[in-house]
Amino acid sequence: MKKRNRLKQNSRRSRKRQRQRGRFRLTSNALSRPSHLPESNRNLTTSEAQNTESEVILPPQDRAIAPNPNNSDTVKTHESKSALETKAESPEKEREMPLKNQSNSEIETPAIATSVPNSHPENIMSEMNSDSSNPTAETTRVIDNLEPQTNSYTFKSHECVYDVYNAESSQTPLLLIHPIGVGLSRQFWERFCQQWYATGQTLPIYNTDLLGCGESDAPHLAYYSEDWAAQLEKFVTTVIKKPVIVVVQGALFPVAVELVKVASDSVKAIVASGPPAWGLITKEAPSTQQKLLWNLLFDTPLGSAFYRYARRRQFLESFSIRQLFATEEAVDEEWLEMLKFGSADMKTRYAVFSFLAGFWRKDYGDAIAQIEQPALMLFGEGASSIGRQGAAETPQERLKAYLEHLPQGEGKLIPGRNVMPYEAPETFVAATAEFVNSL
Repeated sequence: MKKRNRLKQNSRRSRKRQRQRGRFRLTSNALSRPSHLPESNRNLTTSEAQNTESEVILPPQDRAIAPNPNNSDTVKTHESKSALETKAESPEKEREMPLKNQSNSEIETPAIATSVPNSHPENIMSEMNSDSSNPTAETTRVIDNLEPQTNSYTFKSHECVYDVYNAESSQTPLLLIHPIGVGLSRQFWERFCQQWYATGQTLPIYNTDLLGCGESDAPHLAYYSEDWAAQLEKFVTTVIKKPVIVVVQGALFPVAVELVKVASDSVKAIVASGPPAWGLITKEAPSTQQKLLWNLLFDTPLGSAFYRYARRRQFLESFSIRQLFATEEAVDEEWLEMLKFGSADMKTRYAVFSFLAGFWRKDYGDAIAQIEQPALMLFGEGASSIGRQGAAETPQERLKAYLEHLPQGEGKLIPGRNVMPYEAPETFVAATAEFVNSL
């Protein structure tokens, strides 16, 4: 109850500051797979949690996300709240510890936004004309007052938080899939949401935190793309309850592919922002390597120290400039604050480390070729790779490879590098709107 009250208070303060600024701002296995921490350990201090984090191991055949016995399978509704400010209430005192360089080329640079390309990467709107080139006065008035509803649902007894815009609309909604990385969550999409409605678009938007990220629960697990796809299937079938247009960032594209495999009828179309290089997404990472990285590096006290190092402002800024954005000026205070507050909870490291260990890496060539839905592939004109695989591909070559395999694929290059929905929301929204309005 006290936590809910703090969340509500933070939400009111956050929304007030947003109105004063005149626009919305971001508020935001080794050889087996670990289960989540026992519930009794979920509120331990960081130092206490480190002593328990490797103690429970499940065999590989039991990879399913372990249920949380303290939650029931219900959908909850509460006031909008700022995930970032919530995490800022009790910032930990951090002990900065630089890591030794890793010899493995796949992890030689610790990725903070691991789902960028090629990293190993409603209720208050009425039905309106969706012509983005000529928004009506009513559209402008509604947008000025637009705020998302923040609700929650449960997946295998773990609470998952989401925002929804224009929920009462009968139109086909957008389902946003945020990237995985240090400090990243559904807050990544706020600029996109703002720009989407500012241009007169009216489709509803559902924007959820994946397990291990943002305000959703973060059980102690090695996460696979199939896990997040199962979460989204539950979200679509029990909360949204209608087919969606999936909009996915970077190397979380495999999650969209897995979602199509398990719930094809629930996906009307896909928009992919900078998916991985074709040479990367069609090569499965060695299972033994993945498990050794997890059990001997990431899921250890050394991994905890690494996460503290990676969430330092200096590192976040440097990495963003070198690997994510087209220009240094685009790495603004808003971005860095989002990463800072989003990584305040040490439990968010499990999702990041799962990604760095390469649990998402499979040969998705055949699965992509079987996607029957229309798919729009958008790459930045300055798209680059973090790992060596795929580094030799130009953006044009990456786009061509996808279009040769997608039955109903189309695509284009737009300004930006690896995080276009954030660094170039105007052009990304324009390309997305043109595609979804043509369906």
